[in-house]
Amino acid sequence: VVVMFLLLFAGGFSLKVWVTALAFVGVTSFLYFRLLTHSIFRPVQAASNLVSAIREGDFSMQSRPSSTQDAMGELYHEINLLIENLKGQHQQVVDSRILLNGVMDHTDVAVMAINSQNRITLSNRAGCELLGVEPGDCIGKTVSEFGIEKILEIEEAKPFHHSFPSATGRW
Repeated sequence: VVVMFLLLFAGGFSLKVWVTALAFVGVTSFLYFRLLTHSIFRPVQAASNLVSAIREGDFSMQSRPSSTQDAMGELYHEINLLIENLKGQHQQVVDSRILLNGVMDHTDVAVMAINSQNRITLSNRAGCELLGVEPGDCIGKTVSEFGIEKILEIEEAKPFHHSFPSATGRW
């Protein structure tokens, strides 16, 4: 482009030649930037969509294997490996959860897990029955709905007295 402008200035060409040269530069620049957009921005957007799907826990998406050995090809390859790794870990968590639920359902001792928002995230049959609800109905509810928030404040592992909806005694 620079050489063309130098030749146009040095050659004293007519307005028609100038307009033709500028139109050529404009069309060529437009096509170049379209090619640049297609070859750079679209693959980056596709990689961003894959990472977003991973963040949301969707491991079903994968990128097409890249035939090139450039940086984008390596990035897609690494994202695919990450997806496979996370898919395996997710399956292990699901399997462990199924096993844990099976063991807990056959335990007569009340067992509950409570998260940082004081919601019951896990409870066996005996735990729900202790709270006076059907098995599974206590999951997702807060401890204050059952009046057991004071139990979470107990710091020492010593027996205490408490009245649950279905039982009263020393715990």
